[in-house]
Amino acid sequence: MNCIKPITNLSDIYRPFNIGATTLVSTSSDGKTDVMAAAWACALNYDMVSVVIDSTHYSRPLIERGKYFALQLPLAQIADKVMYLGSVSKNDDPEKLEKSGAEFFTVPGFEDLPLVKGCGVWVIFERVPEQHVEKAYDLFIGKAVRV
Repeated sequence: MNCIKPITNLSDIYRPFNIGATTLVSTSSDGKTDVMAAAWACALNYDMVSVVIDSTHYSRPLIERGKYFALQLPLAQIADKVMYLGSVSKNDDPEKLEKSGAEFFTVPGFEDLPLVKGCGVWVIFERVPEQHVEKAYDLFIGKAVRV
């Protein structure tokens, strides 16, 4: 697929996250992981994003305790897996990731953070803690550290 090009500059990550697409959010903390779909993710500036994660989601305490999270833009070919990841909570089914049919991989330095195969964009962000914003608006901010 010649149309997919790597983002080589962290200051260019705003480009793919400026379109309002459904995004997959990967989180990890204390040996626990999750991947969920989120529609409220967007660029804040050239190398930072925001993502809304409700307090009822399994991913929420993982992102609160963890240092990193990943945002990924899935391709149409994995739409059924995205629907599953977005409609089944790990609160209800601890085997959600295994049952989703999605394939996962990791990158060096972030071996505990599951990334989803079949996406056009993968970016790892360091969480920028903003306790008031997180509690009041369920909004998390991240600074790009790996593409």
